[in-house]
This record gives sequence, structure tokens and C-alpha cells, in this order.
Amino acid sequence: MGVAASVIITCMRKEWFVFMLQVAQYAELEVILALLCAVSGLFGLALYPVCLELSVECSFPIGEGTAAGFLVLSGFVISV
Repeated sequence: MGVAASVIITCMRKEWFVFMLQVAQYAELEVILALLCAVSGLFGLALYPVCLELSVECSFPIGEGTAAGFLVLSGFVISV
């Protein structure tokens, strides 16, 4: 159940991001863009524990802290 939910939420977030890029092209829609960013952050926060748990399950012999640390570190590297 967790993997399916993670895949569905990830696909929905990609579509949401494309929609946000379309709205960002218009200068008069600043308030709507800010609202879209806030909603995106709110729902993205719900996906975070699911991804952490999935990373721990996929890397079983490694400790939980190490798996979560690598996941967070890879997120930081990708965001730069």
C-alpha cells in the first residue's frame, strides 16, 4: 500500500509542478502562485514519512538512521 501511494502522490506532484510553472508565466497571478506553493508544500510534507519508511524497508541490513540520512543528503544534493 505504501509503495502504491508513494507512486501515485509522486505522479500527482509532477503534474502539480507543471501546472505551477504555467501559472508562474503570468505576473498578475502572484497571489495564486503563492497559494499553489503553500498547498504543494503542505501535501509534500505528507509524503516525507512514507519515503523515509520505504527507504528503511528497501535497505534492510543498513540501520534506519543511515538510510534516512542518505535519503535526506541525496535530496539536498538534488536541490542544489
